[in-house]
Amino acid sequence: MTKKSKSRNYTYIPAKTIHLMQSIINEVAPPPLMTVSEWADEYRQIPAEYGADPGKWVSKNYQIPIMDAFTSKGVTKVVAMLGAQLGKSEILFNLLGRYIHLDPCPMLMVQPTVEDSKDFSKERLTPTVDKTPVLASRIHEQKSRNGDNTILKKLFPGGYLALVGSNAPSGLAKRSIRVLVCDEVDRFAPSAGTEGDPVNLAEKRTSNFWNRIIGLFSTPTDATSRIMREYMLGSQEEWRYQCPNCGEWHWITIDDMKFEYDVYEKDGQKSYEVHDVWWICPDCGFSYTEAEVKACKQGYVCLNPGVKTVRSFHVNAFTSPWVHWTEIVKEYLEAKDDEESMKTFVNTRLAQIYNPDVNIKDIEPLLARREP
Repeated sequence: MTKKSKSRNYTYIPAKTIHLMQSIINEVAPPPLMTVSEWADEYRQIPAEYGADPGKWVSKNYQIPIMDAFTSKGVTKVVAMLGAQLGKSEILFNLLGRYIHLDPCPMLMVQPTVEDSKDFSKERLTPTVDKTPVLASRIHEQKSRNGDNTILKKLFPGGYLALVGSNAPSGLAKRSIRVLVCDEVDRFAPSAGTEGDPVNLAEKRTSNFWNRIIGLFSTPTDATSRIMREYMLGSQEEWRYQCPNCGEWHWITIDDMKFEYDVYEKDGQKSYEVHDVWWICPDCGFSYTEAEVKACKQGYVCLNPGVKTVRSFHVNAFTSPWVHWTEIVKEYLEAKDDEESMKTFVNTRLAQIYNPDVNIKDIEPLLARREP
C-alpha cells in the first residue's frame, strides 16, 4: 500500500508587504518595559557644551529612584526638592526623551518664564536631541518655514512637546496633555495672568488621561514654598547615609560638619580657604571625611510610606558628585553674615526652606563648646 504524498501550497508575500506589516505592528504594540534610567543609560548622549561628563550618560545612584518613579505602577506624581548641581534638568530631559522615543504622547514642560523655556530649548534640548540619535530621528528638523518644529514646540510621530512659561495662561490652558513637567515651581508666577495658580492650571490639562504623569521639581525658597508643600504631601524620601560605626541613617547637613580654614581680610572684605571638612555623626560622634561618607551605605529613607501615588524626594548638595564639601563650606562661610547670601545658600545647597528664625547662621560657637 502506497502513501499519497501531501501537496503544499505556498503563497509568496512581497518583502515590502512584510515590512509594512512589521511597521504597523510596531506602531500599535505597547511601549517596551523600560524605565527612564534604563532608557537614559542605553540611549542618552550628553553634548560637550554641557561641560560636565560629556558623552554617554551614566545614571547616579540618587537619580535612579527619581527617574524610575515616573514609570512605577500606580504613581501619578513625582516631586523632587533638590539642591543645585544635582543634575535636575538632566533627570527631566531623560523623562522627556524616554517618552518621545518609546511612548510618544502630548507633553508639556513649564518653566518660570517664557524666556526660561526658550533658553532650555536652545541650550539644553536642541543640543541633546542632536547628539542622541533615537531622538534626532524622531523630532522634525527645524526649518524657518516648517511650523512643525519651533523653539517652543517639538513635534514627533505620536505626540508633541510644548514649552511654556508659568506666566502665560494661554500656553497652560489650551492643551490636553499626558505628561506634565514643571521645573523650578518655587519661582513660578503667583498667577498665570488672571487664570490662577499655574501649577493647578497645568495639572488640570492632564485629567483626560488615565495614565497621566506629573513631575514637579525645584529648589525650595521660604515658608510659602510650593515644592515643600508638595513634598510633604508625598512619600517624603530623604537621601541618607549610614554611619559605619553606629549604623544609624542620617541626613547630611552643615549643622554636623567640622571644618578647618584660614580667613584673610583686606579692605573690610573677608575671604576663606577651607582645608579640611569632616562629618560628625550626631549619634555616636565619630568623624568621617567626604570620601569616607560617600563610600558608606546610602539610599532613600521613606518618612511617609502610606502615600503610594505621589513619590517625593529630597537631596541636598552634599550628595553632588560635582561639588566638593570644601566648596560648600567656603560658600557657607562667605554667606553666613549676609541675609540674602545665606538665603541662597540654604535654598540651593542645603535644599531647605529659609527661615531666619530657625536656620543656623553661625555654628562655630556651638561647635567650640562640644566635649569629646
